[in-house]
Amino acid sequence: MIEFSKEAKEEILRVLASAEIPANIRVRLGIKGSACEGTVIFGLDKAGEKDEIMEIDQIPVVIAQKHLMYVIGSKVSVEHNGKVPIFKVSID
Repeated sequence: MIEFSKEAKEEILRVLASAEIPANIRVRLGIKGSACEGTVIFGLDKAGEKDEIMEIDQIPVVIAQKHLMYVIGSKVSVEHNGKVPIFKVSID
């Protein structure tokens, strides 16, 4: 469904394990705007009523039901700009 690079998985799990991040926070993946011209949403969020909650490769993920068909097949990678991780999502 969604593929995380080894480096992205490690960085996400490190962030989620931080004491500042509540246990009910998950990685959110979705689309903002229209499917053809929208931008990818990637961040940390709580699940809402109309979200699908899942665990992918040990990563807790939340996706709005209406975004599922657009994010299936996504690949998440990470690069580091100094100390700051920059996550990249490619949707095939």
